[in-house]
Amino acid sequence: MASTRLSAALRQSTRCTGRDSGYLLFSSQSLPRCRFASTAATKDTLPPGVIKERRRVTKHLAKARQAPSELMESDGIDVVADGEQNSKVHLPPISTWRRVFRITKEVGKRVSMRNPATCRKLAEAYVPEGSKDRVVIEASPGPGQLTRALLNLPRERIRKLIVLEPVSQYLDWLKPLEEVDDRLKVLPFNGHSWSSYTKINDMGLLNDVETVEWKDPHPQLTFIMTMPPFVDGEQLVAQLLRTIPDRQWLQQYGRVPMHFLLTSRMWERLKAPAGTMARCKVSVMAQAAADMTESIPFDDLQPYADHFHPERHNTYDLKYGDLDLRRLGIPYASASVMPLAHPYIEPGDLDYWDYCARKLFVQKATAIQKCIIALGPGAINLLDKLSSEGEYKLDLKKIPRDFDIQDWAKVVKVFKEWPFRPEDLGIDTVHMVHQHNR
Repeated sequence: MASTRLSAALRQSTRCTGRDSGYLLFSSQSLPRCRFASTAATKDTLPPGVIKERRRVTKHLAKARQAPSELMESDGIDVVADGEQNSKVHLPPISTWRRVFRITKEVGKRVSMRNPATCRKLAEAYVPEGSKDRVVIEASPGPGQLTRALLNLPRERIRKLIVLEPVSQYLDWLKPLEEVDDRLKVLPFNGHSWSSYTKINDMGLLNDVETVEWKDPHPQLTFIMTMPPFVDGEQLVAQLLRTIPDRQWLQQYGRVPMHFLLTSRMWERLKAPAGTMARCKVSVMAQAAADMTESIPFDDLQPYADHFHPERHNTYDLKYGDLDLRRLGIPYASASVMPLAHPYIEPGDLDYWDYCARKLFVQKATAIQKCIIALGPGAINLLDKLSSEGEYKLDLKKIPRDFDIQDWAKVVKVFKEWPFRPEDLGIDTVHMVHQHNR
């Protein structure tokens, strides 16, 4: 069912509609023309499906001009004093965001939540009822619609909220919140940089976070991040998941839950089951380390323009007529990630898993009995162990794309125990990309 909804949302994203709703349906000399547009676009020349979509979008735009009360309601933050600083405690009306939050180069690479009702749902999902004295780190919140929803939860749920936001025009709307809520600490740090978390430690902001045994989820610490829609966002999600097996970064405190707002394309790849076309190395590495679920239903975040800022850009590829699934305006999902109590990737084995998955997915549709040679010279000898009865037995006609996590664990263990395996596995250490240096 979730896959059906995702496919429907992606199909909707590729339609051509008007600029205000993020589409390119209506003819305009100032906009690039799409494959459905012609110099004489009439009911006789347009496909029936496009005519129907035009009517739907026209109705949607008319409704949007009425400024729906759901998008205008209060964020729930109490103002205790007057003045210019407190004038930014409450965010401006949604209809003015494009003007207030200018689409600069750095903002154009980001996505931020803007719908207060949706943010309340996310806040309840990320810090649910029963939580007590949570220390929450929220990275890349934008102007802070979700931040305000978190602060508006019952006070006993969150003891400290650390916000990382490097964009100055967003900081102007976050800093005033420190004056009205002593639990909040806003820092002008980039959540995409490892050094930011080192600075948090150096400042002593995590001194009151206890280190707990790995068997239980961490009772205090929670991490929340809104990912950019570009390839950097996909790399960042993959890197954060790679910290789980060796218990690096925040995972050094225990099994810290992570919540990501990320593109549906990335979410589909992370959750792709064995045997599907979306199955890839990222799917294997993620599922071997963590349990992943939707924080809120996928449909609650659709369509994009109702929930996120900036609004959809022109993502229509004029040459091929395909939607670029790594650009602004594509469907987003919310993923909750909980590290496994017993990850399939054991401490110290991350490079072995990464190497095997990377090499074998090059020939993901070739039976393992033929493609195993990709693991190195002489790797054909590993088939003897994989075909014999016992804990390593594997169907040699199976292709890598059809392997479940148990199958991958067998291949990796046999490779690890192979005395002639390559010494240089060609894996770089985990790192983050600092957006300001790109």
